[in-house]
Amino acid sequence: MIVILILAAAYGFICINKQLSSGNDFPIYYSASKKMLSGQSPYDVDSGLHGYVYLPFFGLLISPLSFLPLNAAVIVWYIINLLLMGTDIWMMKNILGFFSHAGSASFPLIIALMITAQFFLLNLDLGQANLVILTCSLFAVYLFSKGSGEFFPGFLLGTISLIKPFFLIFFLPLLVRDRWRAFLSGISAVLLLGLILPSVMVGPHLTIEMMENWHQKIIVPQRSGELQGSKVLDQSPSAGLRRLVVDSPAFSDKKVNLASLSHKEYKRLSMILQVVLFSLFVFPILVGRHKKTVESLFLDFALCYCAVVLLFGFNLKAQFVVLLFPLALLMLLWKNTLRRKESLGTVTKYLLVIAGILIFTPNPGILGRTVSNWMLAYSSITVGTLIVFGVLIFMRVKYR
Repeated sequence: MIVILILAAAYGFICINKQLSSGNDFPIYYSASKKMLSGQSPYDVDSGLHGYVYLPFFGLLISPLSFLPLNAAVIVWYIINLLLMGTDIWMMKNILGFFSHAGSASFPLIIALMITAQFFLLNLDLGQANLVILTCSLFAVYLFSKGSGEFFPGFLLGTISLIKPFFLIFFLPLLVRDRWRAFLSGISAVLLLGLILPSVMVGPHLTIEMMENWHQKIIVPQRSGELQGSKVLDQSPSAGLRRLVVDSPAFSDKKVNLASLSHKEYKRLSMILQVVLFSLFVFPILVGRHKKTVESLFLDFALCYCAVVLLFGFNLKAQFVVLLFPLALLMLLWKNTLRRKESLGTVTKYLLVIAGILIFTPNPGILGRTVSNWMLAYSSITVGTLIVFGVLIFMRVKYR
């Protein structure tokens, strides 16, 4: 335990200094929160992805930290994220225990943590918001596993959609499965925390102005495809497709394109890709809607975790921390198929091994910067996630 604390403190020293020197990402949230409380909009609509990009709710959520000096606030935020990591691991172990006998979920969880470890570290590195989202969503799943009612889990899912709106996709399984209390509580969270709370804290006029600025800064560029650029760090399927089919550098002056389509042709192809992925996401949920078990609901949620990094643009590596849930769940289900001596076990084993390698290895600390960049340019993390997504679809349709 002492060794863990020493390592956490040492890594914290690196992360805190990095955030203070670079100004990313927590210092951006901190500055946005201070601006909101002083009656200003935190959005610079001409700055693209730079600056504050979340809905006003998140800035208000961390507003107590804005009363501290920045140095102190960064330290507190780092400690909060460490606690969130520990909470995530504890909840995942308990959630997996729902599928298996006591103590048998450790191995799948350890493997999933090994594959996603770099994403946890990246979130600590810049003090990003993804661990808040993961913790709240896992808490909702944990409450579902305990049968602790539906209002609070639904409220949590609605809350995280106010940080990243595409988490509204978690509402689909609730609708399909007639979990109306959870769905309605999620909608109430969106209205209460997304509109009423900001109006009370900073006033209706500023709330409306901020919502308009957020739309102009995020939604408008995303519709035009500007958020899905060729930068190697963007691991969304649309960005990966662009690197492959548009004649432009993927990183530095290196190109990886296999074709040279025009921007218009790329947008059409990207739209087709998104429609196909969305159809693949919806299909197993609709087909399995008659299966009312909690296990089948968890498989739906695992599909949702994959969908949030496959269906929407601009996903940096740190956002793939949400793969902890589907990877751990699949590892456990694979272990169960081996115990029952089913033929699925061997196929799943090789697919999961390939997916794990593709997700885990594009890291400069493992293979070096050049090889890591090449793997990211070819979107290896996305390819690995697509394999996980495919296995989940098969599991969802055939076995649950």
